[in-house]
Amino acid sequence: MRSLEEYRDLIERAEATAVANPLLYKLQLCLLAALGIGYVLALAVIGVACALFVVGLLLAAKSLALIKLALLPLGFAYFLARALWFKLPPPQGRRVTAVEMWPTRVVPACQVWLTSNP
Repeated sequence: MRSLEEYRDLIERAEATAVANPLLYKLQLCLLAALGIGYVLALAVIGVACALFVVGLLLAAKSLALIKLALLPLGFAYFLARALWFKLPPPQGRRVTAVEMWPTRVVPACQVWLTSNP
């Protein structure tokens, strides 16, 4: 298990990478997210493939006893899909129109422009 100092060092290195090369940092972040999604999808594909393999054995052997073997990978794939299927509740508040958003987008940019040195 890593210590708190090792995590802080990792965060400082990531922040330094983000400042030095933002495009590389975003690329690394996207690849890490894709790796996580790919891992979960690979587990789902393996679970379904195992279930289909056992069902194929069931059809080839014409034995109903093998159906118990098909339930395990099918159950795994089902629970994995249930864990990944979620809904976010709608945000509280009211919907803001573009006309209402205009001052919040323009005013900070004008303040920066007005307070900068020539």
